[in-house]
Amino acid sequence: MALTARQSSSTLEPTAPVVDGVLALLVLLLVAAPLLARALSATAAGSAATAVPELRLEINRGGDYALQGQPLGHAALAAALRSARLHTPDLRLRIATADDGDPRALVGALALAEQAGVRNIGSELR
Repeated sequence: MALTARQSSSTLEPTAPVVDGVLALLVLLLVAAPLLARALSATAAGSAATAVPELRLEINRGGDYALQGQPLGHAALAAALRSARLHTPDLRLRIATADDGDPRALVGALALAEQAGVRNIGSELR
């Protein structure tokens, strides 16, 4: 009987270091998580500080386009977007449309931006 008691106590001994190791990893994770979160937020703030070139395209109620305040037709807008995209590959296009404007003009502007290769597009309602 004493033999079985030794076997059971010897099987319990190896689990104690495993539990200690898991607890040590848990404490390490709890200490490292806030530091990692702070480092990631600092990195995100630093990348947001770098200015990405942005063009503003306004679409009025009648469906007319104005890029950076300059009125343009459909063909001129396509050429301007292609030219801007060639000069700045990471170009951001912000499209401002009238709340009650023609949705076909917005779809047309999105198609022109896609054809020009502009992938970073935002929108807003006025």
